[in-house]
Parts: sequence; structure tokens; C-alpha cells
Amino acid sequence: MWTPDAYQGAPTPSTAFLAAGAKMGAMAGLLRVVVHGLEPWQDMVLPIVIAIAVASMIVGNFVAIWQRDVKRLLAYSSIAHTGYMLVGIAVVHAHSEAGGLMRDAVAAVMFYAVVYALMTLGAFAVTFAVERRTDGTDLENFQNLGRSSPLMAVAMAIFMISLTGIPPAAGFFGKLYLLQVAVNAGLTWVAVVLVLTSTVSAYYYLRVVVNMYMVDIQPRLLPVPASTAIGAVVAIGMIGTLVLGIYPAGAVEWAQAAFEEAGKLAISP
Repeated sequence: MWTPDAYQGAPTPSTAFLAAGAKMGAMAGLLRVVVHGLEPWQDMVLPIVIAIAVASMIVGNFVAIWQRDVKRLLAYSSIAHTGYMLVGIAVVHAHSEAGGLMRDAVAAVMFYAVVYALMTLGAFAVTFAVERRTDGTDLENFQNLGRSSPLMAVAMAIFMISLTGIPPAAGFFGKLYLLQVAVNAGLTWVAVVLVLTSTVSAYYYLRVVVNMYMVDIQPRLLPVPASTAIGAVVAIGMIGTLVLGIYPAGAVEWAQAAFEEAGKLAISP
């Protein structure tokens, strides 16, 4: 697993791109391949996709529990989030006829990918600000952030809550849509794994929040924002996460309509 070492060793802005942008591109490409290219091999490919999804959810979440560096924690959790999205990919592959459940599964994956990108970019932006001010990204570097930099701490708490999947954050609805399509596709046991591993993730995500608000040490002063660029990324991530949490249906309906329109273009002469 190269991801944790790459995330920890790379500059934090590059890590944010790897975690968010690259993953969105990979999921978009994988959706295209699954929708248009793998139908003849469905019986062979589907068990592999499900196995990778389940392994990613379990390994990513359980190994993240032991991490004290926030960048490594987010790296292992990104493996778990890849597993969540692969659950939707599995449903797409299992129901490769156009429309219906396939449309809903594609929309669920697209919605989750966008939400994940917003949450992750925001979380890494806060981490970068903390790193610049304290010269580290361990959990200890986040201690008492709620007092020394309240706005950054509130933003990070929103990102951690959403990544966990606690309502009414956008991450909750992203996981809910993936659960719905998995259950409707008959992959109930995979949906159960998703729920259980998401519950495990609450421990390490909320541990960041605990360090920001409930550990009383000498304040580490942090400019708010650390720079205009960091502040802008944090604001965009936080606003996007909140808006998609308040009104997720609009984004999902747009994704469904986009899939249907793409299907029409694909079959038009």
C-alpha cells in the first residue's frame, strides 16, 4: 500500500490533489469502462470488484485507527472511501442495462465522488495551515485548535463529521445513496460491511475533533486563514459540504439526468 507513504511524504497541496482530484478522475474513468466495456465479462469481474471494495473498506478503516499522523490517517481513510465508491461501481456492473438501478448507482457514485473531493480538499487545506504554523501534522499539532483558531477548527470538525457519515452532513447522504443501491441490487451483505466499517471510522475521525476541542494544552496560535488561498479552499469545501448536506437530492437528480443524457448521446447515430 503506497498511498500512506505517498500522502505523508508529499507536500500537503500535492497530497490534496492525489486524494481528491486523482480519485475523482479515476472513478469517472472506471465508471465509463464499467458502463461501456466490461459487460461481456460480468460474471468474472463482479466478484473481483466486490472483493476489492470489501477489502478496501475493512483494511482502510481498521489500519487508520492506529495512525497519529493526520495525513496518514486521511491516506488510509481514502482507501476506505475508495471501497465505498466501488460498492456503487459493483452495482453498476451487476446491472449493466441502461436506466433504472444502473442510473441510480452511477448517480450515487458521482455524488459521493464530488462530496468526497470537497471534504478531502477542505481537510487537507486545514492540515496544511496547521502544518505551516506548527511544523507537523500529528494529532498533537491539532490540540486546542478550537481555542487558537475557531474558524479553522469548526471547518475541520465539519469535514471530519461528514467523512464519518454523520447526518445531516453531505457524507451521510453520499453513503446513504450507496447503501440504497447496494440493497436494491441484492448486495445486502456488502451494505452491512459498509455500515459497520463506517462506524469504525467514527473513532479516528472524531479523535481529531477531540484533540481540537477537548485537550487542554498551551494554545498553538494559527493565523485565520493562514493564507488567502488556504482560506478559500477551506471555505469552498465547507460551503459545498453543507449545501450538499442540506439539499442532496438536487445534485443526485442532476447526476441521473446527466447519465440519461449521456446514454442518449451514446446510442444516437
